Amino acid sequence: MNCTPLLRLFCALFLLLSALSVQAQISPAATRFSSVYGYAEASGAEHELNYGHALGGSGGIILQHSPWFALDLRGVVLTARVPLHTFVGEAGPRVSYRFGPVHPYAEALGGLGHSGYTVSPRPLLAGFGAAWTVDFGTDLRVTPRLDWRVAEYSRSHIYAGSGASPSILSTGFVFRIF
Repeated sequence: MNCTPLLRLFCALFLLLSALSVQAQISPAATRFSSVYGYAEASGAEHELNYGHALGGSGGIILQHSPWFALDLRGVVLTARVPLHTFVGEAGPRVSYRFGPVHPYAEALGGLGHSGYTVSPRPLLAGFGAAWTVDFGTDLRVTPRLDWRVAEYSRSHIYAGSGASPSILSTGFVFRIF
């Protein structure tokens, strides 16, 4: 059977949601989050195939379940001087551990993306499709409610339009909502 990336993403999300629902039935505390964080980042990206550099940002919400496990919901927007644009909305698990004020983390996200290359006056090779991202980064505690995202490295791919595989380096702030 030939599995498309979209089918693989659907199967992975189904398995993740099934596992969470089983855990929620076993433990009533499984559906509670200990903390909720919001974040905003400024990003710079290098695209493959000589598309050039892109600038943009990302933001999202982190639903912290335990000291080492969370769920991240993220949106990313990247644009370049050359007529390239990338938009992504993703969700996925995040693992981390706090060592005093230092908070390293890693996450794997999946979702929907839009990628396109435009030659005036109309877009060429633009469309929506499945997307994935792998992130690694470190946050540094500034105050009990504010962390500085020192650096985050992301590797992504969007199966749409001209296709895009940006390598993204970001910095920003993480704030505790509750």
